[in-house]
Amino acid sequence: MRNRKFVRVLAWIALAAFVAVSLLSVIPFNVSAASAKERLQKAQQQQQELNKKLNDNNAKKKQEQANKARIDKDVAAVQAEIDALDAQIEEINDRIEAKDAELAAAHELSSKQFESYKKRVKLIVEKGSVTYLEVLINANSLEDFFTRMDVVEQIAAYDNNLLNELKENEQIIEALKIEIENERAQVMDVMEQSMAKKRALAEKKAASQKILDDLAASEKEITQEMRKAKEAEYEAQREIARLVSGDTSKYVGGKLLWPSTNSYRVTSPFSMRVHPTLGVYKQHTGMDIGAAYGTDVLAAADGTVIISGWNNAWGNYVVINHGGGLTTLYAHNSKLIVSKGQRVTRGQVIAKVGSTGYSTGPHIHFEVQVNGSPVNPMSYLQ
Repeated sequence: MRNRKFVRVLAWIALAAFVAVSLLSVIPFNVSAASAKERLQKAQQQQQELNKKLNDNNAKKKQEQANKARIDKDVAAVQAEIDALDAQIEEINDRIEAKDAELAAAHELSSKQFESYKKRVKLIVEKGSVTYLEVLINANSLEDFFTRMDVVEQIAAYDNNLLNELKENEQIIEALKIEIENERAQVMDVMEQSMAKKRALAEKKAASQKILDDLAASEKEITQEMRKAKEAEYEAQREIARLVSGDTSKYVGGKLLWPSTNSYRVTSPFSMRVHPTLGVYKQHTGMDIGAAYGTDVLAAADGTVIISGWNNAWGNYVVINHGGGLTTLYAHNSKLIVSKGQRVTRGQVIAKVGSTGYSTGPHIHFEVQVNGSPVNPMSYLQ
């Protein structure tokens, strides 16, 4: 009787020890999975926030590009005005040049007229002026008198004309000086208008370009942050896949099935490349199969669906655990056919081809992971 009790006690102790060991092995797994999920959620939330920032930045960029296009259009119109002003300046300068030549000729004529007038005055002073009485007394006859009178009147008329021409030329000179001064003032005014328009245009263009440069710098910074968040998301997803698929069973499914019957065209292999949407040089963790939109995506082998949902980078995607640490991932689907926890068989339709997430066109991003680390899918496909 006592032996039976002793055996029972030992059995209970063994059972308790087994449960304790099991709990101790499960707790770290659950803690690690929870931590990875927290990191995943944080990375996805960060990407959503960054996407909003990027969309806002792109909206501002689009608005500023439209503003710059309007400025460029205004530039063409204002440039036409500036060209017209420059032509006006050239025309005024030509007129000033012509008036300067007229003024120089007027000055030269005035000098000659003044010299002639001085000589005439000097002659009058030296010889004296002839009066009508002297002409009458010295005349030999009436005919001679009228002849002498004609000569005297012609001389007087010449003297008056000489004086009038001198006065008129001086008036012309003064008028030319005023005209030239007005023309030069007009040139200065037009030049100031032209320069003001040029300055305003330059300031507008510089301000718009600065905004565009700032937006481009902001876009670059956001893109870099998005790349880091996406990498954090990838790492969290892989860790979750590794933890979920961390069983001790061995994969016995043989070569994997090609995941499409619609296409066998690889558009981007497992290799280093420039990311088509992020524009950064990095490892492509799977291979892309260019397939028609809405065609079937097939399970590569028997297994259990451990993820069927949305990811900012992969869009609608499925991860299948095939045992022995081997998982396959199918991304950018337009529609998901299977759900988490579902058992699937080799060749079963699990999704439809699409272009969701970071994608530039319909295709299957097919990825093979061993213990959470991506490997070249071509090594596993039949």
